[in-house]
Amino acid sequence: MNAWKNLHWTQKAIVGVFVLLMVVTMPELMPLLDIGGIELIFGFIVLNINTAKYWLHDKYRRARHLAKSLLVAFVSSALAKPRNFVFHGGVCCAVLFVTGSILISSAFLLPVMIANGYLV
Repeated sequence: MNAWKNLHWTQKAIVGVFVLLMVVTMPELMPLLDIGGIELIFGFIVLNINTAKYWLHDKYRRARHLAKSLLVAFVSSALAKPRNFVFHGGVCCAVLFVTGSILISSAFLLPVMIANGYLV
């Protein structure tokens, strides 16, 4: 406990943020934080760091896969084709100029997004 009291406030803040990030990834450590204090929770975090590493790696992999699939879906959509994009962009700009409403002008673009690859 004396070692914790002797730490500078920035060191305490760094350890505190680290502990909070680890408790987010490992919620089962929350009762230990309440019972044992910062030293006990830090020890368990060191013991369970591999579990948190695998969890974060899985989340990163899923996010990367989602980003790639969104990119493929957009590139293969009808909106990504140059002639459709120019036509629909022109219509949207004309409707925006005439009505002054972004909501109405985007309504012309929604069928193209919904019908993804069926138009071409």
